[in-house]
Amino acid sequence: MSRPPPDHPEHFSPFSPELDELCAALERLYIKGNLSGRLNFRVKFPYAAPLVFGRDLLGYDEEGTRDKKHRAKLEAEAVVRRGELLTELEEIRDNSLENGMLNEAYARSIFDRFGKEFTSYVYSKEVIERLAPPQEEKTKEAPKEEVPAFVPQFTNLKLASLPREGITYRELLDSLPVEAPFSLTLTFNERAYLRLSSETV
Repeated sequence: MSRPPPDHPEHFSPFSPELDELCAALERLYIKGNLSGRLNFRVKFPYAAPLVFGRDLLGYDEEGTRDKKHRAKLEAEAVVRRGELLTELEEIRDNSLENGMLNEAYARSIFDRFGKEFTSYVYSKEVIERLAPPQEEKTKEAPKEEVPAFVPQFTNLKLASLPREGITYRELLDSLPVEAPFSLTLTFNERAYLRLSSETV
């Protein structure tokens, strides 16, 4: 009998390959007096490290401290959190499936609680995409204000200065009547304002 293809529901797993790696790393992790071990874990699982070590111990690992007593206390607290996280990950594994299918409501509660980054260690990319809220559409660029058309008087004419920003040379030319028999000179003054001069031809 042939085996079902890899995308068959029988092969479906809602879990990330990193879940087993994270659990194994937590089981091996020795925290007390093991700065290098903590740093290695942090490099491998940057979004899990704060849940285990806490902000203060992470700060000591980065900057150092002479308060060895306090650091030892923080390390002891991290050992407890390590065990709690291991237990919770096993509970998540057990509760995420219902009759062989993903319990999406439960998975969403985990996503909402821990955030996308940490939950990516737990659930597969496909599940994360289903759980993540749809991204808001990028704000559309505000339409450019139309350059007000000006009508030359067909005499020597110097218009009031116009702001340079947001007005292109092409837009200025397009605003002129095509049939107007005049030449146009554009110059910038020292205040970066555009001055237009028109002369009859």
